[in-house]
Amino acid sequence: MAQISPLISSFASGEWSPRLFGRVDVAKYFSGAEELKNILVDQYGGAFRRPGSMFAIETLDSSKKSRLLSFQFSKIQAYIIETGDQYMRFFKDNGSILETAKNITAATNANPAVITSAAHGYSNGDVVYITGVGGMTQINGRFFTVAGVAANTFQLSGINSTAFGTYTSGGTVSRVYKISTPYLEADLFKIQNAQSADIMYLCHNSYAPRKMTRTGHTSWTLTEIEFTNGPYLDTNTTATTITPSADSGTGITLTASTSIFQAGHVGSLWKIKNGYVKIVGYTSGTVVTADVKQALGTGPAAVTDWAEGAWSAVRGYPACVTFYGQRLWFAATTHQPQTLWGSKVAAFETFTPGVDDADPITVTILSEQVNAIKWLSPQNKLIIGTQGGDFDLSSGSFGEPVTPTNVTINGGTTYGSADVLPKRIGSFIYYMQRNTRTVRELSYDVNIDNRQAYDMTLLAEHITESGIVEIDYSQSPNNVLWCVRNDGQMATLTRQVDQEVIAWTRQVTDGLYESVAIIPAVDPTYDEIWTIVKRTINGQTKRYVEYFTAPDFTDQEDCHFVDCGLVYDGAAATLMRPLNHLEAKTVQILVDGAVAPDQVVASGQLTLVNSGEKVRIGLGFQSKITTLRQEGGSVTGTSQGKNKRIYEIVIRFHKTLGCKVGNKTQQDVVPFRTGAMDMDAPPSIYSGDKTIQPPGGYDQDGQICIIQDQPLPLGVLAIFPKVSVGEK
Repeated sequence: MAQISPLISSFASGEWSPRLFGRVDVAKYFSGAEELKNILVDQYGGAFRRPGSMFAIETLDSSKKSRLLSFQFSKIQAYIIETGDQYMRFFKDNGSILETAKNITAATNANPAVITSAAHGYSNGDVVYITGVGGMTQINGRFFTVAGVAANTFQLSGINSTAFGTYTSGGTVSRVYKISTPYLEADLFKIQNAQSADIMYLCHNSYAPRKMTRTGHTSWTLTEIEFTNGPYLDTNTTATTITPSADSGTGITLTASTSIFQAGHVGSLWKIKNGYVKIVGYTSGTVVTADVKQALGTGPAAVTDWAEGAWSAVRGYPACVTFYGQRLWFAATTHQPQTLWGSKVAAFETFTPGVDDADPITVTILSEQVNAIKWLSPQNKLIIGTQGGDFDLSSGSFGEPVTPTNVTINGGTTYGSADVLPKRIGSFIYYMQRNTRTVRELSYDVNIDNRQAYDMTLLAEHITESGIVEIDYSQSPNNVLWCVRNDGQMATLTRQVDQEVIAWTRQVTDGLYESVAIIPAVDPTYDEIWTIVKRTINGQTKRYVEYFTAPDFTDQEDCHFVDCGLVYDGAAATLMRPLNHLEAKTVQILVDGAVAPDQVVASGQLTLVNSGEKVRIGLGFQSKITTLRQEGGSVTGTSQGKNKRIYEIVIRFHKTLGCKVGNKTQQDVVPFRTGAMDMDAPPSIYSGDKTIQPPGGYDQDGQICIIQDQPLPLGVLAIFPKVSVGEK
């Protein structure tokens, strides 16, 4: 019988693929794990329970998918945008942006409830937030859908208030601010965007490019861009002529000698001799109407000197957009999937052809096969991800700006990219390979004087097995990629190059993650991670906008480890409402830092056993750390395949309370309360070593399982097991 003491000093290699469970010869084996569920690895290799999430609002239409976008004007002015089927709504400071509040003067007990607010101006289908109502308090702090609109009254759709309290006085109602968009549900996840200050440009192959402008919290506009003089396809070289009915003016007629026009050309720009027009009406293949944007100089004559606009419903619109070298770049229409268009320098919507240094640029990637451009990412060069590999665009000379006469495109790696926007962390670009499963880290390698695209999923190929649909990243407190999987789980990668941390973990919840977006929090120590989660609530499909809370905490009462939760601060009451968004769900409860019994939400409320000043309520989730099989050698070599018993474990905890430790089938609760503690208060959060005699006997695995399923924190810095190993 041999005694070994293997060391697990970090989890810097993250959750390993089952295909690698036999690779005990690899050094990274000793910092890997079989399972890291609802765990995040920090930049030093410690494993910590992910924070819980807060409920923000139900999406406007839970029957359809929505997507989150981020809009960052500055470190203190950043927004999350809920982008749904033909609408956008906005979030800031952990809440919905609301319009100016209106006074409520009456609330009628009825089915549905009726609210009186003079000249409210609301429409059926609007979402409103109500607070401050006296008497009928059941409607306070809740969002409602407006129905049955009249001049001074409206109904709360689906809300039977006949058993609610009787209205006495006061209250205000505020509409959730939204704007209309043309984007349909099926197209949301292919929208690409680029932002400069208060303007965001949006692209999609099926829609003319648009720009969104913010002039205030409740002042956003989304408009189709009026481009100046281009871009165009190549100038006509055929005998086909176009005859304008006038050199200038609106509503002129263009008559072509052959059938060149289509209905989808409406809205496109066409160059004709010395000027250009915008087509505004279609009559036939040879006749359209147009508005002259710049005098044509043709007189009444037919001309062959014309060029069709590069972008239209006929040719397709750009799929990609970014800023680089003081230009706004677009790329990849259906007709020209390998072409890029750069605007005039510092004039982002101008494409007047020319050869001066500041003039617009049109360039096409020349390769052996058609490789549609999937994304653009600016660095010291413009990196271009295509279906067949990556390229870079530059002037070809270090320090020289790109101009129409020196633009150069060079090839790089040949892995190919998927239709998922990449993210840049420092000088690295993280993108999805064409198979939507391999995450690659694109960087310059001085040894080969070219780019390398390292496989970040090499040790965890299983982590993306269902494919990735969207990624974003948080920089603070750690560099973490958040990757939404097709199956509704979230794969998370902690990457710290200096410390050689490449740690994948998985995030799961009582529902399915469908979108993620991240903005900096007002508190500079962490970023806000926002998600859309599809949940089943009281037998109905609901889609909720939620955000994860701060990853660290000072006071025990502030630790938040429930999902889709709410916080009641200073409540000092036993009756908790509203919890309608969790109707009929079993919820976990933390009262002033102490775990209270689970309860089921009924009629949007529950009654606490004990009152508290700060109460956190939400859906429970399990965090789990399962080590790989212990390996430490024995008198006959490896300990693999031999009977083992872990008879003692020392775990170095950080800010932990209430977990269980054992093997994969049996765990014991770790005692954190001591005789010196106040028995009328919860035990304190603990940091330090705990010596544990785990349950279980001999087996051939020798694995350690740590579980946290209470609404409490868990942090594991290192594990020091003592193991008896048999000879066979």
